[in-house]
Amino acid sequence: MAVSKLICVGTSHGLILVFEPSQALKWCLGSTQQGEQHGSVSALAINQECTKLLAGFAKGHLCLFDLSNGKLLQNIPDAHTPFTAVLHVKWTDSPGLALISDSGGSVFEMSIRRTMGMNSNESRCIFSGSRGEVCTIEPLIMGHFLSLPPVIDTLIVAMATISKVIVVSLRPHLKVLFSYPLKGSSATLPLLAWQFVIIQMPDGSKVIDPVLAFGREFDIYFYQLTHSNQNQLTFIPLQRMKVSYTLQALSWLNSRTLAIIDINETLHVIDVKSQEELDKVDLGRLGLVYASSHFKAIATGGNVSRAM
Repeated sequence: MAVSKLICVGTSHGLILVFEPSQALKWCLGSTQQGEQHGSVSALAINQECTKLLAGFAKGHLCLFDLSNGKLLQNIPDAHTPFTAVLHVKWTDSPGLALISDSGGSVFEMSIRRTMGMNSNESRCIFSGSRGEVCTIEPLIMGHFLSLPPVIDTLIVAMATISKVIVVSLRPHLKVLFSYPLKGSSATLPLLAWQFVIIQMPDGSKVIDPVLAFGREFDIYFYQLTHSNQNQLTFIPLQRMKVSYTLQALSWLNSRTLAIIDINETLHVIDVKSQEELDKVDLGRLGLVYASSHFKAIATGGNVSRAM
């Protein structure tokens, strides 16, 4: 799924259903013939203007759709490692620049352009799965938060491999900003989530800085991204949270509250500062859908590493 001003739902038959917020069906994108060729929809991303939808498929194909008229703008067959499922697609702050991760554990940036009526896409590998398979990616979307001068012209993405979290800047040049080892059971995946938080400084002043929450199994860590006196970007540890259940998913609800789903499909709403549980909801009856088959690349004959 991808949710913005529209709700997009990818299906196992390769079709994408686009709904208005009222739940009225607006478009049905793709075809069953395309579905047979490309496999199930494995990743979706809507750009910030809600004008374009980038879709990834289980057999590695990518498609770009126009959400204003439902038309297919581009077929993109060669943006990442051949014969690997697309695990995630994410738009960045930079118009036309998206990130892709695949079941080979590699991450690519893809620039989607159209000049003089011709498509001129370019992609480059920013992390190879041969150095440790990336399971999830989260670009930092600045939006209107410009409190960090060095970040304004910097594209930052957090990636989590099987064994560690790595944060890199893509612009103005590729550079590793932060890494942290992340141990846990091989049955659990690492989790990432960015949020802008009001933080009180030692001198009493307040700043709005991005905070990265990341975790695996029972542990969640919170790191503030800020800039030093030399205008260097640095990560400052804020706190560590240990929970009594195994993590399945996490997301910020707002700058003070975290939502966590455990492996028993219970939703926990947590006050981050006090670590107090504010609410607990059983989601078992909802029939949640998981993307594990794409990690296993079943559509391409299980062409993945043992770690994945």
